[in-house]
Amino acid sequence: MLIWKLPKIFLVKIDGLSLFPQLKPNEIFLACNLKKPHKGDYVIFEKKSSLWVKRVIEINEDLKKCLVNDNFQNYYSLNFEDIKGVLILKLF
Repeated sequence: MLIWKLPKIFLVKIDGLSLFPQLKPNEIFLACNLKKPHKGDYVIFEKKSSLWVKRVIEINEDLKKCLVNDNFQNYYSLNFEDIKGVLILKLF
């Protein structure tokens, strides 16, 4: 869920359990859309008209794609341009 946004930095509130206990509901994170994703990062992308957060498990620099998943072992292949941002700091 998007709370507040500047051109390159925005706040994200976690509202699901797919990455629990690493990310808990109602936690708020600072995210940045300038940082290139790396393995282990949590990225934000749009799916089914909502923003989702998942963990990067593999990067393919040549294809500019990454594979992400959650604790339920749901996997998604994302193009770098589909990533809205990367979580960079837990605030609350």
